[in-house]
Amino acid sequence: MPKAIEVAFSEIGIRPLPMNRRIWQFVKDKGALNTNQVAAGLGLPANTVSSQLGQLRDRALLVSKPELDKTTGHTVHYFSAPAKLKKFELLPISSAAKERRAKARRSKNNAAEPFVLVGTAGLAQARSGAQPPTPPAIAAPTGLKTSPAAVLLDSMSVREAYALYLELRGMFNPSEP
Repeated sequence: MPKAIEVAFSEIGIRPLPMNRRIWQFVKDKGALNTNQVAAGLGLPANTVSSQLGQLRDRALLVSKPELDKTTGHTVHYFSAPAKLKKFELLPISSAAKERRAKARRSKNNAAEPFVLVGTAGLAQARSGAQPPTPPAIAAPTGLKTSPAAVLLDSMSVREAYALYLELRGMFNPSEP
């Protein structure tokens, strides 16, 4: 639902500013703000504001300063406009930001299985950087024999298995194509 100011502007023919420019102008005018403060001030969803702030930071239109929130213990980023930047100009993404994004993508793709450490011993182990214990290998149930068909199927590629499926389907259901 549009705000009253947006309706008034559209009635007299003034186009509203793009969201990234509105966010940049708000942060520039107000000083160091976190995502929730910007979202509340502009009446926008916090996830949208967070995404826009990250993009503006990557384009060097804003700088962020991480600080530890004493009440929650989480890191909160406070965004502000650099003093040298006087006007909004959508700059290309910096090479440092591109490298940071690529590194995050690589670490996300190579992420290990998450593990949970319980108790004070687990907390000490996490702080020391030690790896979690590996779970014991699960042995196959005894008494089961591996059939030649199972060995054959395990050695097939997906394409070969699909061709076999189509052949068997045609043999057992001749009415289907």
